[in-house]
Amino acid sequence: MMISRFQKISIPVFVFVTSFATQLIAQQYTPDLANGKKYYELAGCSGCHKDDETNNEFSGGSKFETRSGTFYAPNISRSN
Repeated sequence: MMISRFQKISIPVFVFVTSFATQLIAQQYTPDLANGKKYYELAGCSGCHKDDETNNEFSGGSKFETRSGTFYAPNISRSN
């Protein structure tokens, strides 16, 4: 399979542009806590991301048994 001249140039350019744009967006990003809370409640995130023992809604820890193994919901807060 031959790789065209366009493909040889476009892939590195795409990687450079997307990585630069991602860094620029991340530097300018300011979280909107009210909006995040709205979507957290609408999506029912506490159903999985709530610790059943401590009742902390963001700490994760809910356990899911599957044929592929046991999965735990992650912590979605900034705390450890």
